[in-house]
Amino acid sequence: MMKTMFLPGMLLIGLFVSAQKSPLSFGVNAGMNLSNGTETVSYLDGEKENKWGYQLGAVVTCNVIGGLYLESGLSLTSKGVRHKDADQWIGGFYAVTYWERTTNLVYLQMPVKVGYKIPVAKNWAVHVNGGGYIAYGIAGNTVRREKTVSEADIPDRKITTFSFGDHRHGYDRNDYGWTAGAGVQYRKFVLSFDYEAGIPNIGSIKEEGTWDERTFRNKNKGLTLGYRF
Repeated sequence: MMKTMFLPGMLLIGLFVSAQKSPLSFGVNAGMNLSNGTETVSYLDGEKENKWGYQLGAVVTCNVIGGLYLESGLSLTSKGVRHKDADQWIGGFYAVTYWERTTNLVYLQMPVKVGYKIPVAKNWAVHVNGGGYIAYGIAGNTVRREKTVSEADIPDRKITTFSFGDHRHGYDRNDYGWTAGAGVQYRKFVLSFDYEAGIPNIGSIKEEGTWDERTFRNKNKGLTLGYRF
């Protein structure tokens, strides 16, 4: 899938350049994510919370006609989710384990967007856009931290596993979805807000003979500051 990530955007840009002879512009973006997920589980899995992440990448924009433009590029983006809860021990002494599990999912991601830019004042413009994205997971880990309060001396624990892969709770690497955004541009500086929603279930449990079930679809909000050359 990584080899095919570049094809849709580059092909579309090539077609527009050939047909319209429109100029290309290039840029860079960097910013932060607030990610979560649309999730269902058949077992008690604690309270789900947002997780902060990052994104940075390069952007290619093709002006089609007037304020209409086509945009693509490639970015490194961190998504995921956080869970936390407390488990009461059953036994001969009082004990409660407080735990927090943070899932980090790092992707190479390529969007393909159609947008419209509207000048509003000298050197100022606003824009809206929408489209889709494809992404491939390249890194990430799931970290579970446990602290037990009890009459016995039970040490704290930290358990780290790779986020992707074929192990029981591993996430699928391939993801795709739709995206929409808006922003403001001053001269060559661009401030953008984007929302992304994943389509496939990347969180299915990979173990035969178990009754546990899980679905997980990425959900992400991003705020970036960019520069256009």
